[in-house]
This record gives sequence, C-alpha cells and structure tokens, in this order.
Amino acid sequence: MGATFDAHFTDGTGAFHITVNDQLFQNPDDWGVGYMMSKIPELNNIIEGNGDGDFYCTNKSENFIRVKFKPLSGDYWGVKESNMNPTIDIDDEGVIQFCLAPKESVEPVCIPTVLYVPDMTIPEIGMQYKYSYRVNGGAVITKNENAGGAPAKAVFVNILGYYGFFDDLVTTNSGQKAFLAMQDLPIQGGSVDHPNFVQAQSNTIEFLLTPNAEHDLIQTIFGEDITLHSCALVNWNIGT
Repeated sequence: MGATFDAHFTDGTGAFHITVNDQLFQNPDDWGVGYMMSKIPELNNIIEGNGDGDFYCTNKSENFIRVKFKPLSGDYWGVKESNMNPTIDIDDEGVIQFCLAPKESVEPVCIPTVLYVPDMTIPEIGMQYKYSYRVNGGAVITKNENAGGAPAKAVFVNILGYYGFFDDLVTTNSGQKAFLAMQDLPIQGGSVDHPNFVQAQSNTIEFLLTPNAEHDLIQTIFGEDITLHSCALVNWNIGT
C-alpha cells in the first residue's frame, strides 16, 4: 500500500523544522507544528495539521509531497495505531519522514431532472416569443415560437419532442433516449437506476433567457434559466 493523503501521530507536541519536497521551513520561535503550518502562508497552502495531544496532518495540494519534521529539542513522536499511512519513518534522533498523496477528488453525483412544467396558458401578445437553448455546453441557438394562448406544457413538449431539435436525445413515448417529454408526465432525464437502464451517459439541455428579448418564452413559463440533466440512456416504454 502506498502513501495516503493523511498521517496520524501520538504525542504531537514540541517544535520542529519542517521540510516539504526539499524546501526547508525554519521554525522561527519554537512554534508547535500545527501553529507553524497555519502561520506560514507558503506552508499552509501545501499541508495542514491539527491535534490536541495526538496530531494528524493532511495534504492540501494536488501533488504527492515528501515531508520531514526535524525536532528542535529532542521531542519524540510515535505513530498512532489508527494511522493508515505506511510511509512514516522515525529515526533514533526523532526525525520524522513520510509521504502524503493528494486527496482524491470526489466525482460529482449526477442527478437526473424531473421537471414539472407550470400548468398555465401562455399570454397572447400578438407576436412571437423568443427562446434560447444549448446542448451539452455547445453553441446557444435562438428560436421563435407562436405560443400565445397555448398551454405551456404543450408548447414545451413540442419544442423538446416534436420539432426535431433534440431527436438524438429526447423521445415522446419510447426508444433508447436520454430524456422523456410527454404532456401528462414531468420532463424526465434518464437515471442509472431506472428499470430499463441501457448505459450511463451524461447529457444536458439548457433553456436560457434570451438577452434583449421583448417577449421571452422561458421567462414567461419558468421565470429563470432551466437546465435538464440526464445521467443515462433509458429504454423508455411508456404505456407498454
């Protein structure tokens, strides 16, 4: 087993000079290790230490680091029983050396959209509404829509499922797609735990407010930008 992102010690008192990747940080005034780490900005950007009696330190950087604690006055630490870092070495003079791995980043959790379109009739304005969208962070596309006097659910489902803009991603009843759009159901993104899961795949469709639009369809229906998330392709079979 290799280095972990943290290291745990017992008897964590006393003063040390600290070296990180061959860069020496001199202890200016018998500072404790945790205090010294917090007070020297360059050191604080790399490593963090805490403890009351026992002591643990963690890697704050995105790289592997080598650390050495050299005691000023013969302070001897031990390795805490719960420590999982096998790289710690403490010599007969109390010099401590060890490696710390970067803390693993946590992958963001994909949460599929379940969007309820407001049950409303879009106001008559005597002209077309504008709306803008983009797919998976691509170019923003702006369209016009004759929506006045129509139910918002019908208009939004038509845009998603019937105009051909999102044929690769959206179905209105069945098939292996990322999203389902039907008037009598909420707009749904595919989930990895759906019974008809096909494969994990992240997709987004953003409906954005259109700058300087006199009559903005997304503003009228939702009042703000809307992002639809899908986490998987699903074999949608509604009503079968």
